[in-house]
Amino acid sequence: CMGDFNRPLQAKRLTHGTKLLNEWLNDKNMILVNDKTVNTRTDPARGTGSVLDLALISANIEQNVINFEVDTQQKMTAFKMVRRRDKTVEKVFTDHFTIKLELKIPMKIFKKGEKKKIIDFKNSQGWAKYPETTDKHAGKIIEAVQNIADPDILEERLDSIDKEIQVEAFGFIYVKERDRPKKIRRKSSKNLNELYEEHLKEVDKAITECLDRRDVYSRMYKLKTLINGPKIKPQEQAAINDPKTNVLITDEEKIKEVSLAHNVEILTKMKPLPQYEYLIKEKQEGHNEMMGRNLDEDNWTLDINFYRKVTKRIKDKNKNMFKLFNKSGATYKAAVFTIMKRFIEKEEVPKAYDHTSLTQIWKKKGSALSLNNMRFIHMKCWRAKLLEALVTEKMKPQIVEATPNIQIGGMPQSQSVEHLVTLKTWMKQIEE
Repeated sequence: CMGDFNRPLQAKRLTHGTKLLNEWLNDKNMILVNDKTVNTRTDPARGTGSVLDLALISANIEQNVINFEVDTQQKMTAFKMVRRRDKTVEKVFTDHFTIKLELKIPMKIFKKGEKKKIIDFKNSQGWAKYPETTDKHAGKIIEAVQNIADPDILEERLDSIDKEIQVEAFGFIYVKERDRPKKIRRKSSKNLNELYEEHLKEVDKAITECLDRRDVYSRMYKLKTLINGPKIKPQEQAAINDPKTNVLITDEEKIKEVSLAHNVEILTKMKPLPQYEYLIKEKQEGHNEMMGRNLDEDNWTLDINFYRKVTKRIKDKNKNMFKLFNKSGATYKAAVFTIMKRFIEKEEVPKAYDHTSLTQIWKKKGSALSLNNMRFIHMKCWRAKLLEALVTEKMKPQIVEATPNIQIGGMPQSQSVEHLVTLKTWMKQIEE
C-alpha cells in the first residue's frame, strides 16, 4: 500500500498513530520501503521536511522490489498553473513529493484450456443407484480374489472394477481447464429477509447436529465450529516461495516439484550418531527375529464379526475418504471382506498401498508462501486405510496393556481434558 499516512516517522515526540504504525512494522509482516532520511513533504511555511508518504509491501514479496524513488527533483510531482498579477503563469507544486515503487511480480501462466473427462460424483441420482451397482459387480471381486495370485495384479483388477462401478453409477462429465483468470461474479441481489431466512435454516440445522453428539465435549466442539466456522476451510491455489532460494514460484508443476522435494527432505531420517548405532542395530535384529518366528499365537484369521466392528466405526466417523465404501451395498462390503481376509492371512500388501498423496494446508500462522508454515496431510486409497485399520484394531489391546497408566493421548475412553485434572491436583498440592 502507498499513500499519505500523515504519521511523521522522524518526529522526536511520536504520536499515538505513529506508535501503532511502528508496532505494525515490528511484526515483520509488512516492510517499509522508504528511506527515513529522504523527506517526502516540505512544509510551505517553515521549509522543514518530513516523511509522511510511505510505501509498504508484504514481507512475502520483499525480494520483488526493483526500485523505489522519491521525486525530490519534482519531475513527476503534481502541480497547478497559477496566473500572477503581472500576468505571468507559473507552476505551483504540491507540498508532497511523488513516490514511485517498481515491483516485478511473476504471474501465473494460463495454458490453453483443454476438456478433461472426469467421473461426475456430484450426480445425486448416481449416489441413489450406487449401492445396487456395487452389489452387481461384487461377484467380479470375489472371482478376482480367488483366481489372481499376484497381489499387485489383483489390486490393479480391483481398481478397474471400482472404475467400472463409478462410471456405470455416476457417468462422465467434461470439465474445461481455465485458460484465463477467473472473473469476479456479482453477488445476487437478494433482499434482507431471504438472506435472514437462509442463515436461520443453516443455524437450526447446525444446532440440531450439535445436540445429536454423544458427549458434552463433542457438543462443545461442534458449537465452537458453528460459531467460528470450520477449522479447515476451502483454499485457493496459491504461489509459494522456494525454501532454498526464497524465489516466488507461480508455475503449477514447479510448485508440485518443490513441495515434493521439501517433503522428501524433512521426512528423510538423519544418520544416527556413532555412539547410538548399536541401539539401531539391536532394534533391527529384534525386529527380524520377531518377524522370522512362526508360532500359533501369531496366526490370525480375519472373521466377519471383527470386520463388521471396524467398518461400523469407520461409518460412524463418516470420513470422506471412505465415502465410496460406506455408501456401497452389503454384498460389495462382503466381497471386500474376502480381499482383506486374504491379504491378512497371506501377509500380502500391494505396492500400490504405499502410494501417498499430499494435501497442503496452511497453519494460519506466518507467511502463506512458506512451506514451513504448511501442514501436509498424507492420504492413501481407502482399501489401504481399511487394511491398516483392521490390523491396528487387532494390535490395540496389546498396545494399551503395555502403555503406562499416565498416558492419556490415543488411549480409548480417554479425553485430553483429563490433563487439567492432573494439573489442578498438582497445583493444589503445591499450594498446601
